[in-house]
Amino acid sequence: MSRLFVVSSVLCSTLACGGGGDVPGRVTFNEHVGPILHENCASCHRPGEVAPFPLLSYDEAKAYAAEIGRETG
Repeated sequence: MSRLFVVSSVLCSTLACGGGGDVPGRVTFNEHVGPILHENCASCHRPGEVAPFPLLSYDEAKAYAAEIGRETG
């Protein structure tokens, strides 16, 4: 299973629910999702680059969670 597929699953299921928090065993944006997006997506998904929207923050990823899920799932 690809890391981007995992990200899309996490985004679609948890971002809409508030992002997790500091509950042990819960996925959080800063600890789990953000690093994957930065490693795989942020080189293009940032202001001034070729991608149509940025993916540098929780709010940006949350706004595009369904689209990310469709494109990576």
